[in-house]
Order: sequence, then structure tokens, then C-alpha cells
Amino acid sequence: MCDGKLIRVDRNGTQYYVSHVCQRCGGTGYIPGMEHVDGGICFLCGGTGRHTTTWKVYTPEYEEKLAERRRKRNERKNPEYFHKHGLANDGSAFVVIGKTYEMRHELKAAGAHYVPCIGWYFAHSVENYETLQVTIDKFATNTEGAWKIDDWRVLIPYVKEAQEAKKASSYAAENSSSDYVGKIGDKVTVNVTLDRVSWYETQYGTMNVYTFVDDDGNVYVWKTSKDMGCCVNGYWQEFEKGSRLTLTGKIKDHKEYKGVKQTMLTRCKYQ
Repeated sequence: MCDGKLIRVDRNGTQYYVSHVCQRCGGTGYIPGMEHVDGGICFLCGGTGRHTTTWKVYTPEYEEKLAERRRKRNERKNPEYFHKHGLANDGSAFVVIGKTYEMRHELKAAGAHYVPCIGWYFAHSVENYETLQVTIDKFATNTEGAWKIDDWRVLIPYVKEAQEAKKASSYAAENSSSDYVGKIGDKVTVNVTLDRVSWYETQYGTMNVYTFVDDDGNVYVWKTSKDMGCCVNGYWQEFEKGSRLTLTGKIKDHKEYKGVKQTMLTRCKYQ
């Protein structure tokens, strides 16, 4: 600001200033570089160069005291802000882990809130659902004691990690009896059930990953660029989860995935 006149000092040491010089144009009445708009005349002072402005200058000690007051005032408002967004009194959220689409109506009836990027969450811990507790500092910023949610999407990595851990735990529990079959290089023929189909892209095209389970609970994996299926009434039909097959292939490797022993196959044939 332009230099002003000190008019008073209060008991807190706060200095009060006043200036009659226009703070926008510096007293010239014109704004340089704005000649194309009404000749560059200053709209604040109307071209007179005079406009009364007052301001205060706090002492560092009093400024710190005011900041503490603002912080306490903001902290008193936080619970209302948390409640508005369906959070706990301390700002934390309990995100439901797992497949929630089929039970979305149940979750809503139970008082859960929904955010597209992370799904359903509660303001408190619940016994009937597996949840991930996330604290307010993970997805909000604090300014002078007031919390403000920036973007729920910052929670995606935390939720995704918890989802993957749940899947791994569930997969390991479902296939806890799996063991390695045969020796690497052996040719095996087994009766299996197709358990899962996934795929990923390579520089050579799509690679399909077929996972099977035999009657003893042993897991087999076959990675191939071929699509598994058969002709039904003249139409090609891919095998679905639960399909029963007799699978013949060569044992390529023995690997452990998410705590489950898997027998890797190659050059497979099926019927």
C-alpha cells in the first residue's frame, strides 16, 4: 500500500492507518497499460487520484493471539462439518471393503454414505462389514484448525491396497489345500474346474490367464494367447467359470501366488 498516516494505536498495540491516495493507481488517476479501456482512467477513484483507504497493522504477539482464537473457533465448527459429510466426530471414516454393489441398498439402510471413487463408508465401526478406517489427515487439509476435504480420490490407493489384501486373504483361504503337482517337465492329465479367467496385454497381443482347481484342491495356471471354448450348434462359445474339463499339459514351473502354491502349465489340450 501507499504510505498512510498513523491515526491511532489501541491497547493491543494495533496501529491504524489512513490514506487518501488511491491505492489502485497510486494517485495518478490512470492505470498504465489500460489505455484501451476509457483511456486508462482508474475506476476506483474516477480519475481523481484520491480514494480513502484504512488498514490495520498488528503486532506479532497480537497476531498470534488472534490466530489462536481463529483456531479454537474453527475447531468448534469441525464436528458440524464432519457430521455433514458423514464422518466420525474425529473426522475418520470406515470404508467398507469388498464387493458392495449387490448390498448397496442394505448399506444405505444401515446408514452408510457413498462416494463414487471409494464406495460406501460409515461414520463408526461396524461389526457386520469389513471396513478400513481412514483418518481425516489422509484426505483433508487443516487451515487454522479448520478441516476441509480436498478430494476423496486421494483415498483410492489406501482403499485399493486394502481390497487387494482382502482378495489375497480370501484367495489363500479358498485354496489353502493347494500343493505342487508333479515335477517340472512332466506331462500331466487332470480333471479340473475352471476357477477364474483374466488377461493382460503384451507387445504380441492379449495373453489369457486360466486358473483351474482339481478335485484335491490343487491349483493350475495356464497362460496362452488362445481363447478356451468349444463349438455349440455351430457357434463358438467360451468356457465360463465352473466349467468341468479334462486338461492335459506340460508342467512349466511351480510358483506361489498370494500364499497359494500353483502348478504352471504350458502347451495344454482340453476336452
